[in-house]
Amino acid sequence: MPYYEGMAMTSLNISLPEALKDYIEGQVNSGDWSTPSEYIRELIRQDQGAAAAASRAGSPCRGEQ
Repeated sequence: MPYYEGMAMTSLNISLPEALKDYIEGQVNSGDWSTPSEYIRELIRQDQGAAAAASRAGSPCRGEQ
């Protein structure tokens, strides 16, 4: 079951340089992700995991000093 299954979905419109858009589309075309949204959600989950691990280790989160 996907991480987000059963969760309400909403939209977020972002602007990207052409090079980043092309990169995301290339990642999707690799077959590992079905859509750009799926790829971005995975990146966010990875970032959340890294932030949680840093917090457990006592490291300051980005933006905190």
